[in-house]
Amino acid sequence: MKKVLLIGTLLMVLSFGAMAQMTRDSVVFSGTVIDDRNGDSIPFVSVTATQSRGGHNSWMAQTDFDGYFSMTIPKGVYDIKATYIGYTDNNMHLRVKRNGRRYIIKMERESTCRGMMVTTEKYPYEKGPDGAKQKMKINGVKVSVY
Repeated sequence: MKKVLLIGTLLMVLSFGAMAQMTRDSVVFSGTVIDDRNGDSIPFVSVTATQSRGGHNSWMAQTDFDGYFSMTIPKGVYDIKATYIGYTDNNMHLRVKRNGRRYIIKMERESTCRGMMVTTEKYPYEKGPDGAKQKMKINGVKVSVY
């Protein structure tokens, strides 16, 4: 019984020591993701930080309604990637080494089609089931994509 208690206490002490080490070597990586054209914040962007040296661990956060994100990561060099539908992925390579710095990630909208016109050929008459000519009206269809 004493051995079990001693081993349990030892494991707790070691785990608290590991957490203290992680806290000492960790930083809060945070910032805001904005649209590069108008400066509006973009909600629900996925921001991923992948260690580029000394391991390949990844951390991920998602921006809130105001475009803000935050994650606690170990100090080091990272490949940062921000992704969102309708925007070109933003890739950065940076060294994160201190708390208190807020990063601004600008995202560029993907090229979009400003509009397109789809028209059909007009066939003024069509044969009906009884073989008689029936007048048929087909109008052009306009499709706009923004």
